[in-house]
Amino acid sequence: MKSSILTITFFFLVTFSTISQTQQINNSNVKEFISENWKIIQYETGDLNKDGFEDLVIVIQDTDTSKTIINQGLGYDTLDTNPRTLLVYFYNKETSEFEKFKESKNIIPSHSFPTMDDPFAGIKIKKGILEINYYFWYSAGSWYTTEKTYKFRFQNSDFFLIGIENGSMHRGTMESTGISVNFLTRKMQIIEYSAPTYDDNDEEQVEKKETWLNFTLTNLYKLDEIELFNIKVLNEYL
Repeated sequence: MKSSILTITFFFLVTFSTISQTQQINNSNVKEFISENWKIIQYETGDLNKDGFEDLVIVIQDTDTSKTIINQGLGYDTLDTNPRTLLVYFYNKETSEFEKFKESKNIIPSHSFPTMDDPFAGIKIKKGILEINYYFWYSAGSWYTTEKTYKFRFQNSDFFLIGIENGSMHRGTMESTGISVNFLTRKMQIIEYSAPTYDDNDEEQVEKKETWLNFTLTNLYKLDEIELFNIKVLNEYL
């Protein structure tokens, strides 16, 4: 009985410790991690290095007013083209503080084209994987709507690209393609959907074609080494 009580007590102490650490993270004190002239676009918490404690990822943007562009043509009236930065902080249980591990200036795009929506669609942390989402929709210049997700995992003391999800659709024909890339297995799944047609009963008919491909890759891409949207080994498909 005494052993059971000690086990239950330990469980609640660990749970309370984790919750307390999580509750310390809020919009007010996240600002302490960034420079005065920058603003927070988004932040997320989650255990990235599998030590049992919540880590912190922040996306920030400069606030230089000279980089706010007034547009006289099609699209958005104003564009904030200030650069964006991704920050990763690991929680140090010994010091009970967050320590900066990674700063990337090339992985979060700015909103630079007036006829395109903001290409940055947010970050998520799922089961220890950092997901960075992108969205491409043009009011002029392209018929395609595209969504991309880059998946990074912390291993071997760094963040590596382990997967890409890419979905695109032609807004005119409604043809679409989904591509799922697994950099760990070096395999790629491509699913193509035809433009919908309708039978005599007005039922929608869509043809589906699935293809699996193998590709070669000597080393996984590090987060810092990526030229955004230019994964050379996959350019033929993405």
